[in-house]
Amino acid sequence: MGVHMSAVADEKKGIHIEVPMNLYIEFINAGYGITKGTIEAWKMLLRGKEESDCEQIQNEMENRILAAESRTEAKERQISELSSWIEEKDRLISSLDTRILKLTAPKQKTWPYYIAGISTFQIWSIGFSFLLGMLFMSAYFNYYI
Repeated sequence: MGVHMSAVADEKKGIHIEVPMNLYIEFINAGYGITKGTIEAWKMLLRGKEESDCEQIQNEMENRILAAESRTEAKERQISELSSWIEEKDRLISSLDTRILKLTAPKQKTWPYYIAGISTFQIWSIGFSFLLGMLFMSAYFNYYI
C-alpha cells in the first residue's frame, strides 16, 4: 500500500505542496504552523534530509523568508517615498509652468488694434492731437469770427 499524501494549500501565503500524511500529522501535533519555512523544511525532508535537521531547516527558512520580506518592505517604503517626492516635484513644475506662461503670454490687444491695427499709444496720440486741434480752432474762431 502506498503512502497517503496530504495536500497543503494556502493561496494567501502562496503555499501549495503535497506532503506524506504521517509527516503532516507529526508537524501539526508538534505545534508547527503552516508557513513557508515549514513547507521548505518539508521539501528538504522529502528530498531525503534527516529528520533531526527538520527544526533547524525550518528556522533557517523562516529567517530567510523574514529577511526577504523586510527587504521587500524597505524597498516598498523607498518606492512610496520616491513617488511622493516625484508628485511634489510634478506639482512644483506645473505651478512654475503656469507662472512662466503668464509671464511670457502676449499682451492683450485693445479693440482699436483689431479694427485699425493701431496701438494704445497711437490712440492717445490721435486723441491729444484732436483736442489740441479743437483748442486752436476754437481760439481761431473766437478771435477772427
